[in-house]
Amino acid sequence: MKNLFKLMLLFILAISFQGCSDDDSFSSSKLPVTYYSISGVWELQEWSGAGEKLPEVYLEFLRGSERKYNIYTKGLNTMYPDVVSGTYELKKDYYKGDVITGKYDNGKGDGKWGNGYIITTFSEDVMVWVVDGNKSDSYTYVRVDAVPEDMKYIP
Repeated sequence: MKNLFKLMLLFILAISFQGCSDDDSFSSSKLPVTYYSISGVWELQEWSGAGEKLPEVYLEFLRGSERKYNIYTKGLNTMYPDVVSGTYELKKDYYKGDVITGKYDNGKGDGKWGNGYIITTFSEDVMVWVVDGNKSDSYTYVRVDAVPEDMKYIP
């Protein structure tokens, strides 16, 4: 009887460990996209539409309830550094997932970004955006500590 009890206990333990898997879908490297988790500085690493020369682009999402951003560019519209700012919004779409949209502060037109972007990959260090409505146009960003000082100088 004692042996039967030990065997049943061993069997129950074996079954309980069987439920555990190596599936990393709940890994700590995959974060929910929130205003807090997206804040910081991101550098453009890949752009499907960049052609041969990738421009320097840094996204800076500021912490705070204002949901402000700065986009520092060089080699996109000009060879000199440029910066645009505004506000952004994150939404969860049932079919698309996390979508980011924004408005510019420049006062031109309605000020909206030309596209919304679906955030298809998001971790502590990497973020991938795909243009909403054009899956072949994607942007890969990596988190960096700060915007380089030479990008902040606007002549």
